Amino acid sequence: MAAPALGPPAGGWLVTHATWRWIFLANLPIGAVALVLGLRLLRDIGYREARPLDWRGWTMGSVSMIGLVMVSRQAGEWGWGSAATIGTASGSFLVLAWLVVRSLRSADPIIDFRMFAAPGFSLTFVLMGLNTVTMFARVVFLPVELQVVRGMSALDVGLLLAPAALGVAVTMPIGGWLADRVGARAPVTIGVAFTLVATWMLAGLEPSTSETEIVVALLVAGVGTGFALTPLNVSALNALPARLVSQGTAVRAMGNQLASALGTAAFAALVVARLGAVAPYGMGPGDLADGQAAYNGVFAVSLVIMAGTLGLALFLPGRAATREHQAARVAEHEALVAAAGRE
Repeated sequence: MAAPALGPPAGGWLVTHATWRWIFLANLPIGAVALVLGLRLLRDIGYREARPLDWRGWTMGSVSMIGLVMVSRQAGEWGWGSAATIGTASGSFLVLAWLVVRSLRSADPIIDFRMFAAPGFSLTFVLMGLNTVTMFARVVFLPVELQVVRGMSALDVGLLLAPAALGVAVTMPIGGWLADRVGARAPVTIGVAFTLVATWMLAGLEPSTSETEIVVALLVAGVGTGFALTPLNVSALNALPARLVSQGTAVRAMGNQLASALGTAAFAALVVARLGAVAPYGMGPGDLADGQAAYNGVFAVSLVIMAGTLGLALFLPGRAATREHQAARVAEHEALVAAAGRE
């Protein structure tokens, strides 16, 4: 949790006193160190299966995802009702549908979509996507709002965002502890409720709202994220048999990336429709109210999404279902260890 705490102020300092390019250059040594440590320290244990690479499925999946991301990035420029937007989106969904049908008929698909037959995985997949959409609303649009409406520097915004990581750091271990003992339903519901309150606070900001109130809202959001994040991850993977865990991890990460891209694009469209740009320059005092209302609209939509997320969280597995999933995973792990010992 040091990363979310140190990242915003460090990035703000680089943008303010150096150049934005250093935000990306700084990741080169960090990535190199992470690669070396990962190769040296991470244990290579888990399910292994020798199967051919489904090149056709991989190509279809790549084409569909690239198309959807292109739509999310370019729809504002192309026009949401333009032939380019509708054609690209329709083609991407058709290829994705074809990939699903092909997966169900193939012996060795690149992605076995049968994993979505597990209710626990399907539900957590949706919940994590919705959480990602609202999280990116805070990560992307709140810093822009603070700079446009309040005239804050990138460094000041980074310092203001940093304390939110404290909420995550405090509650993430508690969320994992609760998930092991009572299932994902309770900690995720608590976490989503906290995030709902934080989103409500952000949706009601005014140009005169104090920085203390904003920090409190972000701390509450961090508490909610910490409660919900680990239980959702654990619940998603516990619902799958060992042979599908690696694929489930990949699909979950891909879904989160797609949710962030589509959600950010949709929110950007809302702001642009009101202000003409995501971050308009040269706003006068008379424009601040319109600017604040545009960004508040982003969080108002997020508030509706979080309300739906709260309702869905009530259907997550409780204590009994979690015990069943844990027992099944333990049995699979013991079988893998035994098989490795015989080899």
